[in-house]
Amino acid sequence: MSRSDSAGDGGGDRVGSYAKHSARNSHADKDCGYAALSALILCAILSVLCVAVLTLSQQEKRRSDRQLQAYRTEEVLNEALLSITSDILLMAQEARLERDLTIQGQSVKVIAEPEAYKWPIDQAQEVSEVALVHKTQSLKKDDLLALIGSPPADTTNTLHWPRNDCVRRLFSPYGYASPTEEPRTDTSSTTVRSKDGQIWRLRAITGQIIREQLVRFTGDPVKAYGVIVSEDYSLATLPECG
Repeated sequence: MSRSDSAGDGGGDRVGSYAKHSARNSHADKDCGYAALSALILCAILSVLCVAVLTLSQQEKRRSDRQLQAYRTEEVLNEALLSITSDILLMAQEARLERDLTIQGQSVKVIAEPEAYKWPIDQAQEVSEVALVHKTQSLKKDDLLALIGSPPADTTNTLHWPRNDCVRRLFSPYGYASPTEEPRTDTSSTTVRSKDGQIWRLRAITGQIIREQLVRFTGDPVKAYGVIVSEDYSLATLPECG
C-alpha cells in the first residue's frame, strides 16, 4: 500500500468521524429545542390556569360581597321598621312619623302613616281635582285614575295598592276619609289609648332600596303587629312623591 493510499484512508476516516459528530450534535440541538418548546407550552398552560383561578376567585369574592351587603341591608331595613313600629306604639297620637336613622353605619329614612285617615282607594273617582292639587302638585286626576285603574275582581286575595308614593300617601284600601273632603294629614291632636286593630303604612329607604309594608297592630305583647303585605323596590321604581 502506498503512502498516498494510507493518507487517503486517514482522511476518509476523519471526514466520517466529523459527520457522525455533527449528526449527534444536530440530534442534541433538536432535543434541546423540543425541551425548550415543551417548557414554553407548559408555562403558557400554567399561566392560563393561574389567570382562570384568579378570575374565579375574584368573581367568588364579588359574589360573597354582594351577598353580605344584601344580608346587611335586610337587617338594616328590618331593624328600621321595628324601630318605627315601637315609636307608633309608644306615642299617644295617630300622626305621620318620619325618622332619619343610622343603623350599622347605613343611613335609613323611615316613614309611618295611619291608613284610616286616607281616601278609600276604590272611591278615587269621587275625589275632586281641587282637593287633589291641595295635597300634591305631581299627581293630576287623570294620572291618578290611570295609576289606580280598575280594582281587582277578587280583593280577598289581591290587595289593590298601586305602586306610586303619591297615591299611597293619599289613598288606601283601608282608608275611611270622605272623598268629598280633604283627608286629615295632621292628626297630632287625636289621642288614642291603643293602636289595636289599626293599619299603618311603613316605608324604609336605605341607599337605592325601599321596603314598603302594610301592618296591622294586634295588641298582643308577644307579637305586636302582623304584616299584611311587604314589598321591596328600587328608589327609581317607586320614587318619593313631590
